[in-house]
Amino acid sequence: MEHYLRTCTSPEALRAGFAFYRNLPRDAADNEALLASGFRLTVPMLAIGGGRTDGFGRTGEVETSMHRVVTDVCRSIAEESRHFIPEEDPELTARAIPEHVERRA
Repeated sequence: MEHYLRTCTSPEALRAGFAFYRNLPRDAADNEALLASGFRLTVPMLAIGGGRTDGFGRTGEVETSMHRVVTDVCRSIAEESRHFIPEEDPELTARAIPEHVERRA
């Protein structure tokens, strides 16, 4: 928490964070237009969802979301994580990425 407070509370960091959320409606419209065109990514995607739904863990929703835009999705659930999987389970993240790359190579 101290790290996030230190790095995310400056005016510049707050402006960037607010801009991310302010642009979500535009991003959604752009994504819908792209999907309507039939575009799909063909690169293999690893979708890791947090298994702890008591803190915005999305479990299988990550895979479902990715299937909208990606043709090759591999699902993984970080059972003890919520929303910020790399921070909450860095060991799982560090294992999952090279394993995914190796499986898809």
